[in-house]
Amino acid sequence: MNTALALIANSGIRASTMGTGLRRVLAELVDPSKKLQQAAYEAGVSMQELDPTKNSLESVLLNLGVVLQDTGVAFDLFGKRGAAVAITL
Repeated sequence: MNTALALIANSGIRASTMGTGLRRVLAELVDPSKKLQQAAYEAGVSMQELDPTKNSLESVLLNLGVVLQDTGVAFDLFGKRGAAVAITL
């Protein structure tokens, strides 16, 4: 988690945006929407691979990166603040 926060902070994202965005991303991963499920399916990533309760944060973020190859998907899934954080990770 510390590495993730350092990456976000070093990208120039404000602390308030960082906290809100990270919370949004993690909440979506814990309780995935149909949009995230569809995006993961289309990217060839299983929802089990995106589950932070069953995988390391590093593994989840690597798999999330595969899902978010298109930044438009990130904005659609996580909104403005969440997308900025998700893309940075």
